[in-house]
Amino acid sequence: MASCNHGSQTVAGSKVVNEHSQNIKELGPALKGECSVGDPPQLNIAEYKGITFFTENTMRGRGVVHLSINQKVDILNLDKTLYGSIAPKIDGEFTDYEINLPKTVIARQIIPYSELRIFEFDSESPQQDNTYLTVYINKERKLILKKDVPYRFLSWNDYIKSAFVRLTTAVQNISIAERKYMYQVVEIKDDAMSIRSVPKSACDYVEDYKPISKWIKWRTDHCKLIEFNFCY
Repeated sequence: MASCNHGSQTVAGSKVVNEHSQNIKELGPALKGECSVGDPPQLNIAEYKGITFFTENTMRGRGVVHLSINQKVDILNLDKTLYGSIAPKIDGEFTDYEINLPKTVIARQIIPYSELRIFEFDSESPQQDNTYLTVYINKERKLILKKDVPYRFLSWNDYIKSAFVRLTTAVQNISIAERKYMYQVVEIKDDAMSIRSVPKSACDYVEDYKPISKWIKWRTDHCKLIEFNFCY
């Protein structure tokens, strides 16, 4: 069953515990062009201290990296100059963040609120560099020192299976009623995906349920046609 916990590949510092899955056609390492499909191509997911955070339908790199930010993390350009930073400020049970980034940020998921603290980025495989993580922010590659932050990397296949999904209008051969439901991903074969609707007991966000199992086309090249949902 999909859940809020994105899999089991926990990494501390620079040590990769498990090799990421290779059972999906890789989408990187360098993807060009932007998605013109989906509902819409970019989605506003959070606003925090004057910064607006978006996710997008374009999938970059080899998967997604989740950062556990417990100390200041510098984000570098490819030439190692400073691009920005994220620094926590812990006040009792609450964690506040000082985020030095552009006023508009596109990344997989950044939700800095103290009850969530989600920092997820499209990423190349951590195994490609012993020192740095290569992540994508505002559609560009950036670097983060591995030693500065515990992280967890999931291949695209594993990340998608850790989520529930909704179907956008870009998914073909789907009725209006079927777009109301939330689904669990059962199997992925290249750009095809087997899904199964989930009942209300699986997630508080599920409003309607009807038992449905079917195959869909979930992506076109590097553009996803589905929406990721997590029961935060």
